[in-house]
Amino acid sequence: ATRLLASCVQSICGSSQLRLSTPAPLIDDVPEPQQVPPTLLPAATQPSTATIGAAVSLAKPAKEYQVSKPCLLTPVVRHFEASVKGSGLGEDGGTREVQREAFIDGLDEITKVLDVMGGAGTGKYLASNVKKLRSSQADKSKLGYREWLLSELPVHGANGYKEYVDDSAAMANLWVGRILDFFGEMFACLHEGKETSQSVDIAFSQTLY
Repeated sequence: ATRLLASCVQSICGSSQLRLSTPAPLIDDVPEPQQVPPTLLPAATQPSTATIGAAVSLAKPAKEYQVSKPCLLTPVVRHFEASVKGSGLGEDGGTREVQREAFIDGLDEITKVLDVMGGAGTGKYLASNVKKLRSSQADKSKLGYREWLLSELPVHGANGYKEYVDDSAAMANLWVGRILDFFGEMFACLHEGKETSQSVDIAFSQTLY
């Protein structure tokens, strides 16, 4: 999610290959394009509060972020900020939990960004997995994203714990990561000035092939 957000913002700012289907601005007072760190997307299942914070900072101007009119990326930034609000190092020295509901709300908003940029249906695969996250049997009393995913472990006993049950938060989380990884790479290629078709091919070979 963090790689996608950072790459998306920077491709909008700096790529002449990107064409939007709406004249509305995607973000207010966009900063000058910066180089996207190659490893913003965390390898672990649990999204890092530090990397989400890094992406949010890339998407925001250096000055105080103030919304003067509706922008497509504004809800994404706000939800991701809320998901790491008050985060930092926990007592064990690790990062605290990403807040589940705000993080999933942010994913929901990303589907809208994809639909506007690529046309209706572009975000449908992400949307279907976000829906699966919301309808899962994971314990909804768990506010942290990681603890919420772990609460679903007994469900996978149906498969002898050899693989994820398809209709589950764990399976949705797996595909959410893959989908965002693909779009993150694609937007990074667009930011470098590559053609859309070439960007899609490169992203697919690097993330889904």
